[in-house]
Amino acid sequence: MTVPFRTTLLFLACGIAAFVAVPQALLEAQTSSCTQTLASGANLASAVSAAPAGATICLSAGSYTFDATISKSSLTKITPAPGVSQSQVAINPISLNSSNNLWFDNVTAGPSGNSMGGSSTSATNIRLTRIRFTGPLCIQAHTANSNVLVDGSTFIGVGQSCGEGRLTVMGGSSGNNGVTISNTEFSGGNSDAIQLVSGAHGTVIGPGNYFHDITNCSVHCDAIQPYGANNTTINGNYFKNLDGIIADFDCNGSPLFLTNNVFDQGSASAQSAVAISGANGDTVINNTFTATTELQIYGGNQGCSNSNVTIRNNILQGGCSITGSGHSISYNLYRNGTCGGTNALSGTPTFVGGANPTTWAGFALASGSLGANAASDGLDMGTRNFGGGTTTVPPPLAPSNVRVVR
Repeated sequence: MTVPFRTTLLFLACGIAAFVAVPQALLEAQTSSCTQTLASGANLASAVSAAPAGATICLSAGSYTFDATISKSSLTKITPAPGVSQSQVAINPISLNSSNNLWFDNVTAGPSGNSMGGSSTSATNIRLTRIRFTGPLCIQAHTANSNVLVDGSTFIGVGQSCGEGRLTVMGGSSGNNGVTISNTEFSGGNSDAIQLVSGAHGTVIGPGNYFHDITNCSVHCDAIQPYGANNTTINGNYFKNLDGIIADFDCNGSPLFLTNNVFDQGSASAQSAVAISGANGDTVINNTFTATTELQIYGGNQGCSNSNVTIRNNILQGGCSITGSGHSISYNLYRNGTCGGTNALSGTPTFVGGANPTTWAGFALASGSLGANAASDGLDMGTRNFGGGTTTVPPPLAPSNVRVVR
């Protein structure tokens, strides 16, 4: 599957993702105007430092490095020269330290580790779009609303970064960290796809990410591990054929907001695909869980309690269990388990892609299916996102400006 990289603006309301398309020609027009063009091996950091704010620095085919702290007053772009492809431009590494207002687009990054921020500092107003990562990425996010976007990129067969993830977000902040990861593909490799650690606060994962075929790792591999993170939103993603999907075993990743995802673990692992422990105020709304994919909300490794979890409008075909009290469970289509709740339906849905869809779009409910027009709002149960969403036209919406109604 190819992740759609068309640019759009994201709005979220009532748990439903809606997307307004921005013409691809607009992005192409923005990349075709070069303030200056560098030759292979040129000092990229010096060129960026000397360029006027808002410039577009174009790169000829070849190899470059960037390891610097540079602040610009407006978004300054680094991208291939017209006629030069992503594979022809390698920047090894992209290390941004505490830079501000930089945009790297349509290049290859790595294989050395790529990074931004430091042990107590953050990079701000950063765009990494359409990047082919051949090495991992570490994002140190200690600043609220840092406005960092990773979009339309790939992490294929990549190892660990500063944590267990090929993309790791770490560091606490007084408010949501402003880190968004969207429209990006993660597969293969010997690492978690995304790990959130050290108090990472308010990371947004989605929409449009595709996690698939991360199996048989020599280390423990999951699609997403929120270990010591909180207030994480996972919205509008497709998970397919994975050892584990969300691994929150240690009671410290709450609240967690899961909306409009397709979870299709496959037969890769016996562990619960979505395992959440110590949940408090978490929401699981409008998701589709296949027959091989179990949702388990439990005490975890530390025996923590769960409270005030909302589970609504989901298709739960692989089983669901929950412990604790104060939960609101309603309008779910389930086959077995304890998560039907009030106004539930019991049975098997009919998908447009057949009994076992092999594409994201295949998980839409067929007309007349059990669960169609049966959610709490009169629309379909299950996900309503089948591959849309991203924000790559500058300046992208800061996460603080995106309204999410739980």
